[in-house]
Amino acid sequence: MKGNKVVVTGLGAVTPLGLDVATSWQGICAGASGVADIDQFDASAFTTRFSASVKSFSVEGYLDSRDARRMDPFIQYGMVAGIQANFSRNWVSYRVDKDKVLVLLLRQFVQKIELEKYNSKVVCLGL
Repeated sequence: MKGNKVVVTGLGAVTPLGLDVATSWQGICAGASGVADIDQFDASAFTTRFSASVKSFSVEGYLDSRDARRMDPFIQYGMVAGIQANFSRNWVSYRVDKDKVLVLLLRQFVQKIELEKYNSKVVCLGL
């Protein structure tokens, strides 16, 4: 394999099976399914009435609630997973601009999902 090499230095996960790596991994190993009936809205008008959505998610302990209100849920999931990855490798002890690090971790994800909405923030930071 040619090209860039990747080193995984920390793990974080917010999934339908759990809100952290350990819980998600336990669910995977147990053969659990994150799929359940849709309960966020009335899905009776749709043919499909199930989804694999994140359950019981809270930004508490990870993000300021005022900042979180300005983010779409999928951005909150990515931010929390990124913060978990930071903590799992004890990166928080280094002197870094945490806002830039988190943007860098999410840059590829954001550009693929909602390029128009978030790209200007990434460009303004010079990343």
